Amino acid sequence: MKLLQIIMVSFLSVFMVNAQNNQCGADPDSLIAVTVSGTAIADSKGKAVHYFLDEDGDDIADYKLNFGPKWYEPDSSDAARPQNGEAITIEGGLSACDSVIIVYSINDEYWRNPYEPYWHEMKPHRYQYGNTHTHHRGYAYGWINSDSITIVTLEGITMVDTTFKNFQYYLDTDADTIPDYFLNFGPPWYNPESLTRPDSGDLINVMGALIEKTNDPVLLVFELNGEVWLDSTGLSTQFGAGWIHKNMIQNRFVHDPFDHASGMEIGSGWNPGNKGQKQLPDSLFCQMLRLYPENIPYGEGEKIAAGYEIGIFTRNQENLMVHNDSVGDHLQLASAIKYQLHYEDAPNGILAKPMNQSLAVKVYDSESKTWETIDSAVYDSQTQTYSFESETAYSLLIIAQSSVTDSPVEEVSALPGSFVLHQNYPNPFNPATTIEFLIPEETRVILSVFNILGQKIAELANANYAPGVYRIEFNAADLSSGIYFYELRAGNVSQIKRMTLVK
Repeated sequence: MKLLQIIMVSFLSVFMVNAQNNQCGADPDSLIAVTVSGTAIADSKGKAVHYFLDEDGDDIADYKLNFGPKWYEPDSSDAARPQNGEAITIEGGLSACDSVIIVYSINDEYWRNPYEPYWHEMKPHRYQYGNTHTHHRGYAYGWINSDSITIVTLEGITMVDTTFKNFQYYLDTDADTIPDYFLNFGPPWYNPESLTRPDSGDLINVMGALIEKTNDPVLLVFELNGEVWLDSTGLSTQFGAGWIHKNMIQNRFVHDPFDHASGMEIGSGWNPGNKGQKQLPDSLFCQMLRLYPENIPYGEGEKIAAGYEIGIFTRNQENLMVHNDSVGDHLQLASAIKYQLHYEDAPNGILAKPMNQSLAVKVYDSESKTWETIDSAVYDSQTQTYSFESETAYSLLIIAQSSVTDSPVEEVSALPGSFVLHQNYPNPFNPATTIEFLIPEETRVILSVFNILGQKIAELANANYAPGVYRIEFNAADLSSGIYFYELRAGNVSQIKRMTLVK
């Protein structure tokens, strides 16, 4: 009986979430930034309250307001959904095709940031508009009290909020259609090959690290339905970050919490002491985060494939990488830092081919307010990492498109010795995704997409390809939600991977 109740509630949950979120043009990239004032109309005739805005005072709704799922509330402001007849000012993203505004702020109170890199939100929001066009406080959060972390196993219904750039996942453990936990599956670029993120309404079992927050506790997912999602054996209580000390003997490797291959190695002798450089504390806490390209501060005009933020904190939680209320500063150390940036997917699909003919490592210079190229950065095609050394700790680093072109001969010699078909990105996707494959020798390549019945529904490539790295976009706007397969045929090689379309 309890299982039946859960299943019935899950269907109700799916209906209610989709009814509010699946609006035309809900992706923030397709929205127009607007600020509109008027009178709120709250229609409570149905099972859920629907909100509208009368801009010209004629008692007729001019816009529909999308505040997200009924259970969403910001944890960093006193903003609330408006009362019927209340005078309000809304800042948000307008979908021109259906006059829906996805609300970002109401009456100058923070409501949500559609580009928020939620997978790094291990602690409650500590500021409103943490990363805006007016200032960039960044996303580094310092350290977490290890006493607040426990390992738990939970079962419940998945709830998905699709009004963010990247879907946010929650877990309802008591079948009351209200989320009890925030599920942190990692950034959108992280996905084990054998698993996919659950759909709204799925009954799931998850095991992970529980981190208490002001509102919904965060569960960093280690296992999904009994299968490994994230290897927890390499995670410390600080999720890859850690302390460096003045008299340290062993080197300290600080890595992104979801990618152990990206990080920076700091050795002994980092503290300048009496060498004429800025005096630093005896101990510093170092953290490295990989951000989504849209979240990179001052990234306008750069074609960013991947981006990183480094935070360096004193014992009183002061981030030394923040200057004049913005990240982007740098810190000079007395010994070289070994940087290692692991790069696999280009979320924006901006790459020309082959790979290292179009990309460069860049760092932000807060004095000149420009991105400077690191000419010494070396790309290793086997490990798919860029490496370089510097005595400067940079707050912001990106892998971005460069005008510098290497010789084709050098690129071909660096290619892997076998055909490789990568997992599509993003996955799940709606409606477009990018498929990357590597060709070590000239051959005919056929890239096809099949539905779950094995019927071919698209042929994305059928031509001779020179050695290189290629990316092809697949747009499934005309297809229904579900599981699809894509196959790469190159010579005698055939590789198949699964992808999930969620609308």
